[in-house]
Amino acid sequence: MEKVGVNDFIEAGFISSSQLVKVLGNGTLTAKLSVEAHAFSKSAVAAIEAAGGNVVKL
Repeated sequence: MEKVGVNDFIEAGFISSSQLVKVLGNGTLTAKLSVEAHAFSKSAVAAIEAAGGNVVKL
């Protein structure tokens, strides 16, 4: 299972280190991921878990 977290978004230049991350559940997820973020929408949690992954709220 691949891990995706806030530091990945910072390193990619999507956000600054002072910003919080909320994952939204738009689209389709096919990869099994462990996702770390400050907040998740209900649909994001459902999509991540349906693909066999898990969520970690910071």
